[in-house]
Amino acid sequence: MTNKMNLILRITGILILLASAVWTTIYFSQLPFNVTIAAMSALHLALWLLLAWLLLRNHPGRPVQSSPAFIFAGFVSGMALCAPSVTTNESIIAFKDWLGLGSLEFTLLTPTAEELFKFATVFILSTMIFRIRRPIEAVTIAIAVGFGFAALENATYILKAALDNLNSDVEGSLMGYAARTVPGPWGHSLYAGLSAWGLGAFLCRTDKSLGWRIGQLVIWYFLGFATHSIFNASTELPGEIAPLVTLIAVIAFTWIGGTWLYLRTRKIGRRDIAETAQQNGAAAHGASAPAVEDVSARATGQRP
Repeated sequence: MTNKMNLILRITGILILLASAVWTTIYFSQLPFNVTIAAMSALHLALWLLLAWLLLRNHPGRPVQSSPAFIFAGFVSGMALCAPSVTTNESIIAFKDWLGLGSLEFTLLTPTAEELFKFATVFILSTMIFRIRRPIEAVTIAIAVGFGFAALENATYILKAALDNLNSDVEGSLMGYAARTVPGPWGHSLYAGLSAWGLGAFLCRTDKSLGWRIGQLVIWYFLGFATHSIFNASTELPGEIAPLVTLIAVIAFTWIGGTWLYLRTRKIGRRDIAETAQQNGAAAHGASAPAVEDVSARATGQRP
């Protein structure tokens, strides 16, 4: 691909993400934030960005040809998805009664817009902006996108909790912050990371057949989607005990699954680096072999 085409793709990707960011900015400018709630939301956002930075800045699975700036690009791109996702979800709610869906069935479908938007954003960043070379690089980008999306989505919950609290905005904001943190700060990174592994395999594993690559794309996308759906539907089960037990189990899974995903991505990243080093070493050895043979032949007066 020519440098001109790379530039065109990069500009196109940036314009798409910029349009989403403008939409989100307009959406949040219309919400009833006061100074206290805005400050609490900004603090929450800064903490999420710091967490993403600490987890990804030295990650062995980060994009090879990019600086740690990919963390900021992914984080900001994830933030930009908030307004499109919220608006789409509100539109979907209008079809709930028309489709005749109960609360449980409808909740299973609520992640549709969020997961599609996150997936599309990871695709844009992986193909138009950074040009990934390993499947694991799509996952690290997705983790950054997930943190950014969660940070701004949580701001809407912090706002609601503050407005509902009759004592003070600070107390309400802290309660909203805790309610969104305890279930797992990396929930969206987990969902997006699972689907991104299939995307990375589709884009990078060109040694495999097209059918295998499409299968990986579909399987891992729906695994991430299903995980998100189960989490959302855990509180909609009938009865009093079942929702509580299911919610505790899902929260435990999110913490364990998120920790596993992160550790697993680091292991895969280190393995890929070691394999690449071995391949480069073998190629360098193969390239130097004829030269050694030529020197030996000259020393004995023979033609190579």
